[in-house]
Amino acid sequence: MQDQIHQFLSNLPLFSKLPKNELALLVDDVSVEMFPKNTILSVQGRTKLESVHIIKDGSLEQFYETDGKRGLSGSLKPGDCFGGVSILMNAGISVRTVKTADKATLYTIPQNAFLEICRRHKFFYEFFATRFRAHMSNESYASVVASGQALHFLSQLVPFSFLPEEEINRIVDAIKMVHYPRNHVLFVQGRLKVEHLYIIQKGAAERYYEEKNKKTLRGMLGEGDMYGGISLLLNNGLPIRTLRVTEDSHFFILPQNIFLDICKRHEVFSEFFTDTFGKRMLDRSYAEIISSNFRPPEDAAQFFNQPVANIYNEQLVFCDQNLPIQAAAAVMSEHNSSSIFIQKSGTDFVGLVTDNDLRKKVIATGFDILKPVSEIMSSPLFTISSNALVFEALIEMMQKNIKHLVVKDTHDQVVGVITNRDMLKAQGQSPVFIVREIAGAKFINHIVQIRGQVPRLVHTLINTGAKAQHITRFLTTVSDAILQKVIGFALDEMGPAPVKFAFLVMGSEGRQEQTLKTDQDNAIIFEDVPSKSQKEVIKYFSKFAERICKWLDQAGYALCKGDVMAMNPMWCQPLATWKKYFSEWIHTAEPEALL
Repeated sequence: MQDQIHQFLSNLPLFSKLPKNELALLVDDVSVEMFPKNTILSVQGRTKLESVHIIKDGSLEQFYETDGKRGLSGSLKPGDCFGGVSILMNAGISVRTVKTADKATLYTIPQNAFLEICRRHKFFYEFFATRFRAHMSNESYASVVASGQALHFLSQLVPFSFLPEEEINRIVDAIKMVHYPRNHVLFVQGRLKVEHLYIIQKGAAERYYEEKNKKTLRGMLGEGDMYGGISLLLNNGLPIRTLRVTEDSHFFILPQNIFLDICKRHEVFSEFFTDTFGKRMLDRSYAEIISSNFRPPEDAAQFFNQPVANIYNEQLVFCDQNLPIQAAAAVMSEHNSSSIFIQKSGTDFVGLVTDNDLRKKVIATGFDILKPVSEIMSSPLFTISSNALVFEALIEMMQKNIKHLVVKDTHDQVVGVITNRDMLKAQGQSPVFIVREIAGAKFINHIVQIRGQVPRLVHTLINTGAKAQHITRFLTTVSDAILQKVIGFALDEMGPAPVKFAFLVMGSEGRQEQTLKTDQDNAIIFEDVPSKSQKEVIKYFSKFAERICKWLDQAGYALCKGDVMAMNPMWCQPLATWKKYFSEWIHTAEPEALL
């Protein structure tokens, strides 16, 4: 068989130019494949070719199909080959669909053997490069190549990979490729508006903020990185940082109207950019730049003091509790909704299912999609009055770590839903991010960094009209989240507590009246234990309290000068001792007892 392959290739002009020993080595790697008529060998823009095929017998058909119509058609006869141009010039992605026109026998050269020959013999490489350049002079072919590259590229790139196939195809139809030379400055911070989402296909760029000839917030962008998404979504298209190309680069650019439309219809897509924004806001320098550049419209000056009724979504999407999960998901998709209300026998709403529920409870666990949707719903519903203030909705989401709140009217009827996305769209940024970041922190130094952003967020709340009591509630919510996380750190480090306990917060945090500059006021009550166990239990909680209080001090909650803290043995006692304390305080008229 190898002798037949050698003789066949020796008679082809391209292969006949190879030295005899090189051709002999190549033949050893060649295999034979046979395919019946109408076999699809590759699909335009999707198939990643890993070998070069040479037609020995039969014929192949090539074409590019759009909306059911074929173009760029061609045929391949014995002695012709396909796959070389795609491997060398198109990252292995098939430019056109290839199928057998009749029964065909192919000689197949593995990609690594093919590339080695190209590397060692320039004339071999130039044969395919010349064919590619000739094809690219055809505008239709060039367009097809760009679309194919974009389709393959975006299909594997987050957040585009979250989108349905038909949506990616729509993007590919709208996307264009542009080239910029090294050192070209595309955008200058706060000036010329961004009108596209820029995605680096090949090359590199630098983004930075410049002030008084000093560059800060510098970051390098490489293949697959994006620029402009946050500016388009949250800053009226004004670039937040300057973008300079650091080497010859190719960008895919997606028009603003297409990008914003996709964000509007696909929450998981827009959340990629808003979550990125929230994480960047933890950087104090970035937050300061945002606060100086973001200018909410005048009619949003009292944003946090307006009623929920002004911004909630009143398009109710609902289904019966017995509807299969798959069907409920289809209803959500049909209405492009991130949530669906669950109704009990045509009466009241008893639960809610969100995109997050589907991802975590169904997709991630392989849960049966034919089971009733009620088995994965969140219940009872978290609700808020349509007359409540936006700030109250924000606090509710932060405290419960949720993204959806059911809105009820004055008659206690469900009238809609409000999401964190609704607030982001209306306001441009949200303090809700900080609580999520606290919940996701892994180490105490992360908590310290996050806590450092609170003053800037308070400044934003004040500038947008938030009332004093709302701001103190926000600060208390942040403090509670930090305390819960710190307690978790201590339990992870020391192991489970030996008995049940409660960690008390007192003073301004306990009254939900906390301000920025505050110290600690806390205590621990633990279960009564037999005398023989008391020493070990007290030892555990003493160390436990010391860790927590010192970590809180690092995070910006100063140690109490009056020593009213759990690390003081007086304030870390069993329940019986605390009952004794209260009895004495109640029956003692001393001023200290009231404190």
